[in-house]
Amino acid sequence: MWKTGCPSARGARREVVPAGLIGPDGLRALRGPFPDVAFVPTGGIATNEVGRWLDAGALAVGFGGRLAPPTLHEDLDGSELTSRVQVILDELSHRPAR
Repeated sequence: MWKTGCPSARGARREVVPAGLIGPDGLRALRGPFPDVAFVPTGGIATNEVGRWLDAGALAVGFGGRLAPPTLHEDLDGSELTSRVQVILDELSHRPAR
């Protein structure tokens, strides 16, 4: 059973999977009762949503299928992956470093 102030929860890092189901608002709601937990949402996050997740309190954001779907091997010159990564970089370029 978890209790407020439990030492095992302080400073913990937790992955939130599939994050796409709860969205940034769901993460923001989790941060309320767990302010010392560093959440890393993964699963179902679009590349253009990075800023919204960080604004909601995410420590980092993980990508999988949205960044590199199974069909990516058909992108022989790497242009599609480059384009997807550029969307993430553009999202982050205007943000102050933490």
